Parts: sequence; structure tokens; C-alpha cells
Amino acid sequence: MKRTSVSLKICLLKWYADRPESQLKMVENAHHIVNQDKPEELNKILLDFLKERQNVE
Repeated sequence: MKRTSVSLKICLLKWYADRPESQLKMVENAHHIVNQDKPEELNKILLDFLKERQNVE
């Protein structure tokens, strides 16, 4: 794993830990532009998140 990838994951984990309302999802083999690399998987993640938020409010 490249140093940049490790640094990015550390930053994401810190950001996630500071925001209890957030969700952290890792999309394997998605690279830089997840909506182009794995559109179906991203859409499912986003729709699930929005459905959960709709039930909370």
C-alpha cells in the first residue's frame, strides 16, 4: 500500500471518529473516483444511508 493511501485512511478514520452521525464505508478497488469505478456499490451505500437518515428525522 502506498504511503499516500495509508495517510488518507488515517485522516478518514480520525474524521469519522469525530463525527458520530457519520458512516465510514470502504469500497474495495474503487481508487480515486468511486462513482465511476464502482457506481452500483456507491449508489447502494448512499441510498441505504439516506433511508436511515429519513427514519431518524
